[in-house]
Amino acid sequence: MRRKVIIIVALAVTAGTAFAYLGQVVASWPAPATTPRGAAQANGTTLFWVYCRAAGDNVYRVNANTGSVISTFRSPCTSDSCGLTYTSGGAPGGNYLWIGDYGDDTVNMCDFGTGRIYFSWKAGHDPMGLAPQATGDGGANPQAIISTDTSPTYTWLHHPLTGSIISSFFHGGSFCVDIAYDWRNKLIWGGVGNPGILRGWNTTGTVVASFLIPDQNPAALSYWGEYLWIGTTSPNHYFYKVHCPYPVDVEPASVGKVKAIFK
Repeated sequence: MRRKVIIIVALAVTAGTAFAYLGQVVASWPAPATTPRGAAQANGTTLFWVYCRAAGDNVYRVNANTGSVISTFRSPCTSDSCGLTYTSGGAPGGNYLWIGDYGDDTVNMCDFGTGRIYFSWKAGHDPMGLAPQATGDGGANPQAIISTDTSPTYTWLHHPLTGSIISSFFHGGSFCVDIAYDWRNKLIWGGVGNPGILRGWNTTGTVVASFLIPDQNPAALSYWGEYLWIGTTSPNHYFYKVHCPYPVDVEPASVGKVKAIFK
């Protein structure tokens, strides 16, 4: 009796997420200057800001997909700037860029076009990383301003208007600088080291996902539309746009799994 083999290719992916996996690079571009230390994004790809700790201490508005510079202004916190985020609506109302100042431990709500400070509050620690605990893309309806320090490696959730601490917790030992908040998966992302690794922890500090990045020393982060933007420093001053799907999956998509049926 002759045996027939029928080969069936089973694509273990779903519509909308085909070939997408956590950490997959889809775009990259050089940082607008050396040492990017903060990134923020509104609801779109042309309202993206990068703070670079290079000569001038500038905040650059760039295209999030290409890195081309649209405009620039000097950070009001100059060389003490660290951490950048954007909010829209919610408790502050309006649309604002937030800049951390680790020299005097303040978080500053600023005009996103000029950097002019509207008001500030004391964080009680070095606000090295900033992100909104948003309920939508572009920092929509922030429930809190999330901040992190590198020593101690803690996360704080602050009231956006007063800076009062809502909660705080140890975040798994990640010596991260800037952070991003993934509101879909409700994870805070921070990166560290050589090789560069990104960790995602929940709002109690438990690390639930991590992945290697294609470069070293991640120090500027932003999230929008199921993507993370990761800015790296030393030796390479670069940005990478990577997939961050919902629900988060630490394994690459399984494509082309072969199943054999014998008759």
